[in-house]
Amino acid sequence: MMTRNDARRPLRVAYVIDKLSLHGTQKFLVCLAQGLARRGVEQHVYCLKNDVHPAHRDALRAAGVKLIIVGRLNIILLRGVWRMIAAWRAWQPDIVFTLLFNSDQLGRVAAKLAGVPVILHQVSFLETDT
Repeated sequence: MMTRNDARRPLRVAYVIDKLSLHGTQKFLVCLAQGLARRGVEQHVYCLKNDVHPAHRDALRAAGVKLIIVGRLNIILLRGVWRMIAAWRAWQPDIVFTLLFNSDQLGRVAAKLAGVPVILHQVSFLETDT
């Protein structure tokens, strides 16, 4: 089991992603969460939009990863951001990992306000020749 250096509880990771459709970054997140779950890492996935493919939802559930659908309207009204902050203050994740641009912007601010010690981000983009 992966644990924090200063505690006996498992490492806790919260992910923030815009949607869980069947694309590359979303597949990466599901594979990462499945692998870390096998190592005993506690994980929560915060999906900003209501767009969750059933295959990803089922895979995360089967791995024991909690999926929280924040919802687009809650993000627009900022309720979703405050709910993430409150949830992270209570759960105290060791790491918040944001994926994709919009999730990165909202997730990093919320993690900073919640006092999360480590904030990681991954931004994907497609290069094109002009």
